[in-house]
Amino acid sequence: MKERRRAVRFKASFDIEYTTKGIIEIGSKTKSKDISISGIQFPINRLIKKGTKLKIEINPPHEQTPIVTHGKVVWVKESTDRYNENLDAGIKFSKIDLGEQYKLLKILKNCAASYKKE
Repeated sequence: MKERRRAVRFKASFDIEYTTKGIIEIGSKTKSKDISISGIQFPINRLIKKGTKLKIEINPPHEQTPIVTHGKVVWVKESTDRYNENLDAGIKFSKIDLGEQYKLLKILKNCAASYKKE
């Protein structure tokens, strides 16, 4: 399968809180598996349909406040991590204000620097 991502993803385990948007709101807390400037992957504990809009709060360590963004589920698949939830979801960020984007870029820069050290 051809890779379609436009941004480099970094493996990162950040605390995540997400809420579906719509008539019935469903929310949960989890940890990210990877992240980029354009999206994030994390395990989910119940099926969320492709196309579902989410509000996402990313809580990186050493940050005072979470990074708040909105996104859309672009894929859901069975998790390959048997110690985790049964499903993983790929989220494409759809709405992130400039200040939050700056905080995200700073976090990604730190992720990139830690990969270079290894």
